[in-house]
Amino acid sequence: MDTARKKCLLSESNLKEIENNLHLSEFFRINRSELVHKKHVEKIERYNKNTLSIKVKGVNAHLITSQSNTAIFRKWIEE
Repeated sequence: MDTARKKCLLSESNLKEIENNLHLSEFFRINRSELVHKKHVEKIERYNKNTLSIKVKGVNAHLITSQSNTAIFRKWIEE
């Protein structure tokens, strides 16, 4: 979802291409289908043992990190 609240469907290969063109200090891929921009992360809560729930500004639904990316995301968001 972009800042205008438009949803865009992309294949995983397209998302990977987009990810490769972004600044890794600003964007993070939290799971197979979602990237987040650091400045739009509003709130982070524990979802279960190995995942986090992320509240993004302007989005009602919470985004969930994958188990494999949770620890890396925690380090990234603190930088």
